[in-house]
Amino acid sequence: MFGALLFLTMHFAAIKESFATMYTFNLYLSGSNVVPPVSTNGTASLIGTYNDVTNELTVNVSFSLLSGVTLGAHFHGPASTTENAGTLVNWAGFPLGVTNGTYSNTFILVPAVETILLQGRMYADIHTAYAFNGEIRTQMNMQLRYFRLTYLTEGMYNEITNKMLKDTVQVNLRSSIFPYSVVDVARTRLDSTGSGLFFNFNSAPSFTPYYIQVLHRNGLELWSGNTVSWTNNALIYDFTNAASKAYGSNMVQKGSRFCTYSGDVNQDAVIDATDLSIIDNGALAFVTGYVAADLNGDNFVDGTDYSIGDNNAANYITAITP
Repeated sequence: MFGALLFLTMHFAAIKESFATMYTFNLYLSGSNVVPPVSTNGTASLIGTYNDVTNELTVNVSFSLLSGVTLGAHFHGPASTTENAGTLVNWAGFPLGVTNGTYSNTFILVPAVETILLQGRMYADIHTAYAFNGEIRTQMNMQLRYFRLTYLTEGMYNEITNKMLKDTVQVNLRSSIFPYSVVDVARTRLDSTGSGLFFNFNSAPSFTPYYIQVLHRNGLELWSGNTVSWTNNALIYDFTNAASKAYGSNMVQKGSRFCTYSGDVNQDAVIDATDLSIIDNGALAFVTGYVAADLNGDNFVDGTDYSIGDNNAANYITAITP
């Protein structure tokens, strides 16, 4: 009984983590942001992320040209850009007695501090002997990072209505360097236009190129035609408007849009007799419901599904990857 409860606890914890929202920031500290302003050539960059499930605020700081040696650094709040406030979080281990340097840390925020952060009422500053109350400062303006995907499956897309049956896909962001390891994974449900939003790529840093790999319950594995990276905390990719959006142009055109091939029921990256056998057995057994062998998404496995798979198997359709 205890083992079952432990499993359920871990299971739901994993589910919760998978729905984390990742916020990012890329900010600059300057004397003009201090209240009142400080005349200094000092500056600093502050780059990092905040995970609203683990409550981890990760920061990477690089500072230089300070007019005085460092005495400390903190997060303060609650305050607007024209207000001062007390210390919320001390930057433990920040280098002292210097005018240039770097600093990295991960802070776990308590709920009250998280609320102040997400309200935009927290600021970061570096205190020096030149300006004890803060020589340079920035408001912690968080940005929500998202990925918008547009993707269609051959069997579930109707080119006459220009609609696809809503379904779930998994996206893997993969390294741009061989062996193209998976960097992060997320799932979402696509709407009838084939579009869906992902908010929870927590392990894929910005300023890094990735291949997009899309997996669907019976769609042939699909890779982006080139690498992509986050731009202003957004990543937008539409597979449907050109064959070249897929690696090797490995899509089928239906009407004016491009779709992944349907029929890879066993997800082995090739549509062949093995998949057809699964569909055929499902049809003979009158299988219904949400199953991989249902290529057209009508919740019945029948000859229509077999016809789609058979056509692709006859054309030796296989996945094309980097």
